[in-house]
Amino acid sequence: MPNDLGNPLAPRRGECRGQGRGDEPGRPDVLRLLAGRNEGLEREIGHITLEAVRAGHDGGAPRACRQDRQQQPGGRLGVGVAADAAVVSEAMRLHPPAWTLERTAVADDDVCGTPVPAGSMVAVLPYLIHRNPAVWPNPAGFDPDRFLSPAPERHRYAWIPFGGGKRGCIGAGFARQEAVLVLARICRHYRLDLVGPGLPRPRGFVTLRPAGPVRMRLTRRD
Repeated sequence: MPNDLGNPLAPRRGECRGQGRGDEPGRPDVLRLLAGRNEGLEREIGHITLEAVRAGHDGGAPRACRQDRQQQPGGRLGVGVAADAAVVSEAMRLHPPAWTLERTAVADDDVCGTPVPAGSMVAVLPYLIHRNPAVWPNPAGFDPDRFLSPAPERHRYAWIPFGGGKRGCIGAGFARQEAVLVLARICRHYRLDLVGPGLPRPRGFVTLRPAGPVRMRLTRRD
């Protein structure tokens, strides 16, 4: 079977304590995918463009947007895509869409000496994990070079903007690819300048979002 987005939606058994997915396999996942895309990606695009502009040194254009953007035959983006992907990854490090993840302990456990009784709610916060100075030097700074080759080897869960493991976001790859393409398109055609003091304080709902509006001015490039 091809490895596409539909594979994870196929009916499976034994995932949730031996229970199947019911008479409509995949429907809840499709709804979560669509809702998560609308809820998370639109917020994240704002974070990405803002961080890129704040880090830029060419009239508001980030380094990733100042590179040659000649389009290759077939509509594929050329030079600069790797830099755009690094900008997206770093923005998601600072502003993870899934800023907190809650799970219920199904059995008694122990985490680094802390007892976790069965039935306890356990919260994992990517927002804090992504600011661990032992993993991320200058954790509050915006530095896309962290994600450019050669990048240092990190723990697989050091960067989890969409969660991880079996319950990671089913649309993570889709959302990240879309964000890279949106950033590339915007920067190809427009120069972005901040209008106002910058990013408001974050506010956590289902996804992480600015507490107030983020205003930018778009100027079409020649």
